[in-house]
Amino acid sequence: MRENKRYKVGCLYYQCGIASDLNQHAVPFIETWVYMGYVHTPGRSSDSCDKPEHFYYFKKWEPGMAHTPPEKWETTGIYVPSLKQALQSRLTWKQLMAYGLPRLLADFAENERARRQHGSDSAAQ
Repeated sequence: MRENKRYKVGCLYYQCGIASDLNQHAVPFIETWVYMGYVHTPGRSSDSCDKPEHFYYFKKWEPGMAHTPPEKWETTGIYVPSLKQALQSRLTWKQLMAYGLPRLLADFAENERARRQHGSDSAAQ
C-alpha cells in the first residue's frame, strides 16, 4: 500500500469535538496536529490497520514548535490505524471551516439544549 497523498508530512491538520471540563460541563475544543508520516511500528498493530503495523502518525502542534527541530518536539503523538479514521478526525483548515466547525456548533447547541432541559426537569421535581 502506498502512503496516501491526502496528508503531507509537516503540514497542519485540525481536530474538533466536545469534551467535558473539570466541572463536567461540555465544552468545544479545536486541536492542531502536524502530520509526521505513515510509519511502520514493528510489534504494534490494530485490527483496523490498513496495513499491519502501519499507522498515520500525528503530533500535537503548539505554536513555538515552528522554531524547534521535529526530533526535539516533546508533544503528544497519536497513531491512527486507518486512512478512514484519519480522514474523519484530522481535517484541513478548509474542511474544518466548511463542515468541521458547523457540525461542532450544531452538536454543542444540541448538548446545551439537552443540558438545559435536564436542568429544568430536575428543578420541576
